[in-house]
Amino acid sequence: MITPPLQRTSLVALVLTTLLGCSEDAPQEPDKRAPDMQAPATQAPETLDSRPVAAPDYDLNPAYLSFRETAFAVEATTLDVPADTEVLALLMETGSADYVYTLALFADGATSLYFSNGGGTIGAGAFNGIDESTRGVIDLTAKYVHMLTDADDQQLPTPGNVRMHVRTPAGWKMLEAPEEMLGSDSHPASELFHACHDVVSEVLAIGR
Repeated sequence: MITPPLQRTSLVALVLTTLLGCSEDAPQEPDKRAPDMQAPATQAPETLDSRPVAAPDYDLNPAYLSFRETAFAVEATTLDVPADTEVLALLMETGSADYVYTLALFADGATSLYFSNGGGTIGAGAFNGIDESTRGVIDLTAKYVHMLTDADDQQLPTPGNVRMHVRTPAGWKMLEAPEEMLGSDSHPASELFHACHDVVSEVLAIGR
């Protein structure tokens, strides 16, 4: 059962907690592993609203850019997963006024959460069964693949928007939608959004 979505105010508080305290003590996952994801299952219309946009002017830490580049470079051979795996990775990126945060989920259970202005948790999949939660989101994501756009420019979302970048064996697909619409169950991908936020909550709870 999916728990209720995080409210915007509580998420901001959690983000601030992570930014202030987790960058130095974050657990590290072995280099051979990449982050992975899971997905929510729900019936949705034939297509999802995907809107490419120009990259906003965020505060972008070099370490964040490097980690993001590595995540987008994932290949099936990078992960220890069955050859018929439908979804290899899911990156959910959410834009705020001056920074963006990225939840990276990979099919092998690897999980990371990081922030464009510094800080984050890498290797969260090794803690508290988070890898299983991530695999669940990845499985759910597979039900949405046919609804996503075939083109992904891998740009960051604009403030107030969420981008879900999905890596399939055929390449990257994506959708972008307002965070408010996803969070209020007003979008076909709302269930996937809430499932991702369940993982965010689990990651942020590691240091507590």
